[in-house]
Amino acid sequence: RIEDILKSGPVLEFSGFGAGLFLLDYECLEKAARLKFPLEAECVFMDQPDQVRLTDYPLPCAAHSYMYLGRWKERRRSWTFYDYAQNARVIKKMGILRMDMDNTELVFLKGLCFSRPSISRMATLSRQLNYFFSGYLGRLMEQDEFDKCQFVYAGGDDLFIVGSLDQLLPLARTINDKFKRFCCQNPDLSISGGLIRTHGGYPIYKAAQIAVQAERRAKNWRQIWKDYLKKKGKAPLDIEKGSFCFLDTPILWEDFSLAEKIKKLLEEEIRENKTQLKELNFLLGSGAEDPVLARSLASHELEGDRVFAPETNEGLFSCLLDMAETNKLKVQRLVQRKHMSLADAWLSIEYDPWRWRFAYQLKRRCKQYKEDKIGQWSDIILGNDRDRACLPVYVWLEMPVNWVKFSLGG
Repeated sequence: RIEDILKSGPVLEFSGFGAGLFLLDYECLEKAARLKFPLEAECVFMDQPDQVRLTDYPLPCAAHSYMYLGRWKERRRSWTFYDYAQNARVIKKMGILRMDMDNTELVFLKGLCFSRPSISRMATLSRQLNYFFSGYLGRLMEQDEFDKCQFVYAGGDDLFIVGSLDQLLPLARTINDKFKRFCCQNPDLSISGGLIRTHGGYPIYKAAQIAVQAERRAKNWRQIWKDYLKKKGKAPLDIEKGSFCFLDTPILWEDFSLAEKIKKLLEEEIRENKTQLKELNFLLGSGAEDPVLARSLASHELEGDRVFAPETNEGLFSCLLDMAETNKLKVQRLVQRKHMSLADAWLSIEYDPWRWRFAYQLKRRCKQYKEDKIGQWSDIILGNDRDRACLPVYVWLEMPVNWVKFSLGG
């Protein structure tokens, strides 16, 4: 018996099946390799294949395979959830990310050619999906840009990752892009996910449940807008889900690039505004009689010996955030009081006063803008860029604005 050779019993025994699970170190593996008879067993190596090759091991006469594991990073092994929260770049919060493949059961039931049923086809698809979630993503997580993220589990067709909030949103976008490439841009294969924030002391099981709710919101989002998307012809109709939910705001993956553009523009505005204020305060403190200072102060106000700007570019950030939150509350009231569908409620406010208020605030708050800056923002919210979005920008505007809040500290 193999127990006699290895001098140890199984760590897990399956009663009634005559089978057991053995954990072998290198010395035990050498002993098993010296056996002169084949084993009715499978030898599974829990290492990455690019680290150690199978031919480098003494191999017993049995089946051999690899098991990919989302292992706890050695350099973060001592970290607690508090550490992940405190090491976030700006907002000291931890994030919980859950993602999984959409309609997996339908892919197995209808995606494979069942006019010629084959167990091997199902096994191959299952194995390939597991290679992506438990194998490839393990390598992706080793990149420095995701060094504050850690698997709880990953495998099969889903994943659960914890980490610093500032790294998880770029990670989710990267996972979606890599998954589409892994599937050769197949429109029938998509992935959805949800990301929530929490502090380090929040019960992880409760946070996991809330993340599942965000993931479900994402999966239902495209169905809510199915008739609108079909009428406009803006998104692939083959994809039934394929969305993401961040801070309670779902967004289609196709609109994610425009959301990133809005985020980058807002960050540029806020940085430029802070630089201008520093320069004005320096000139004011030096007492220099500069015509540039006089013109600049005309659009600012003084409080003691300091300059502040109630109508600067940070006001644009507040304007967008207020607009997004107000529209969201109005839609919720329409759904509750008039029993409208969520999509109809959003479409019913498309030409509400928020449009002209935004145009007014843009002109009022951006007196020092060049025309191309004003045109750029009006195109995104009201014009051409908005027309290129799958869903109206005002529907998911809260997501990139909150993203800026968490990347720059609000």
